[in-house]
Amino acid sequence: MPRLESFTIKLKTGENGRGDIPSFVFNGIPCQFEQVNGSAQSGEVMEGFFSPRSFTHSFILRGPESGVWDIESTEVTYQVAGQEPYSVKFDGVQLDPSTDLNLWHEPPSEEFDV
Repeated sequence: MPRLESFTIKLKTGENGRGDIPSFVFNGIPCQFEQVNGSAQSGEVMEGFFSPRSFTHSFILRGPESGVWDIESTEVTYQVAGQEPYSVKFDGVQLDPSTDLNLWHEPPSEEFDV
């Protein structure tokens, strides 16, 4: 199980935005970003940073408390202990109070010649 030192998330909001700063849940604990640039309002781009410095069991982006949130694209860059940073791009999704987005993706396997 890899230790996630930090991550940066870039979200491009579609037609239905939200006026607040999104939150996420890391290992079952609700969290707020340490740094945020931009916004999650309609047509805007938001970038958030957080450094959990913990082993990852679960990592989800929460939907809004009411209404819907259209996300055109999501890109997460993970910094895992002892490895080069890697990024994962997600397709568009619509989140609501009962829908979250799983953001955790294991690091790519190391390649080596045998």
